Amino acid sequence: MAGAVIIGVGPGIGTSVARRFAAAGMPLGLIARTAATVDAARAAVAAMAGAGGGTIVITGGMPEPDPAFTSLSLGKAGVRALTTLLASEYGPAGVHVATVTVSGAVAPGGRYDPDMIAEHYWRLHTQPPQAWEHEVIVAPDRVKT
Repeated sequence: MAGAVIIGVGPGIGTSVARRFAAAGMPLGLIARTAATVDAARAAVAAMAGAGGGTIVITGGMPEPDPAFTSLSLGKAGVRALTTLLASEYGPAGVHVATVTVSGAVAPGGRYDPDMIAEHYWRLHTQPPQAWEHEVIVAPDRVKT
């Protein structure tokens, strides 16, 4: 069975994504933020490509640039660029690369409940190649793909 590597496991979305994938019986690798673990995440992507498949889903935010949050807007634009670059490099080898863009503050029981967001990760992971989406925007009262 394929496994999942979840990068950036914290108390919100990362933990919910880990629980969702574990509930399906997938073996997991959980990574926090350090230079050493990022270098290990890069080896995982190459291994997925070598095996002919896998999924990379990156959490984004700020679906539209906002002058009040210039720094955050630039960082999230970088997430979209990274997703595009990884999809170009690894997509032909069978690795699905996508981003889930969350349009607000994540909080259990709220509009942006991490368990609800984790379901989008799972849905992206289980899509067949001919139906791959590359961005899902989670916004109030709608989900845009």
